[in-house]
Amino acid sequence: MKHGIEGYLAEEDFKPGSRLEKKIEAELFRSKYMVVILTEKAKASATVNQEIGLARGKRIRTIIMLEEGVIPPILIGHREAEVFTRENFSEHCKKVRTFLLEKRGVKIKEIQKDKTLRVVKGDITKRNVDAIVNAANSHLQHRSGVAKAIVRNGGYVIQKESNKIGFVPVGSAVMTTAGKMPCKAVIHTVGPRMGEGDEDNKLKNAVKNSLTLASQKGFRSISMPAISSGIFGFPKDKCAEILISESIKFLNTNPQTTLEIIEFCTRNDETFRYFSKQFEQF
Repeated sequence: MKHGIEGYLAEEDFKPGSRLEKKIEAELFRSKYMVVILTEKAKASATVNQEIGLARGKRIRTIIMLEEGVIPPILIGHREAEVFTRENFSEHCKKVRTFLLEKRGVKIKEIQKDKTLRVVKGDITKRNVDAIVNAANSHLQHRSGVAKAIVRNGGYVIQKESNKIGFVPVGSAVMTTAGKMPCKAVIHTVGPRMGEGDEDNKLKNAVKNSLTLASQKGFRSISMPAISSGIFGFPKDKCAEILISESIKFLNTNPQTTLEIIEFCTRNDETFRYFSKQFEQF
């Protein structure tokens, strides 16, 4: 499944000693959480009850989603059960997914229906999104920081395409291919250097122009680093505030945008803390 969350379905005709049984048992022994979707059919399944029993035996946190009208087995109890219907099932799945991702250190916030912001800590060159943002310089010479990592992991083709584009003003954004990285494209935006003047508005333009370009290309997801907060010296807390607020503003003022996920990918604990703190304030 997406985002590193794995799922297993109980076999309809369960055979003791099967590979699936061993796989489920092994998975439970290394897991901290378990989600059980309980229908009338699942309630009668010996497999489902065995899995729940294994989870209980390991004191794994069990999240139960009950179909309307289904009475949970005594093994589960009522306190952890949450009733779903066919109409609200997808909403319950979103809540469970959000809960599990947050336990993995991913912050998620739904701004509108199907429009989500998230904060993650990791390597932006490995993010499974449509586009990633590069914090570039105006000459698109990718020799340090995020830019260097993007060329190293995507290939020199990114630098070649950047050379053809040439100069990019502060606050603007351009696009190249992504080479060997899992994303479809790299959006290169130039953030401000502290001390050059009007830094806040320039950073806001960099965010807005990056999101606009991604939307124009029909992309559904984008991941951006903490633009200008590295060697350009922009304060990390202010960077987090501007990136998050401008992204929310973009979604609210562009309801027809194709973007569904705007992600802020941080490289270290300090930056992640700043973004997490700002994230909770919106």
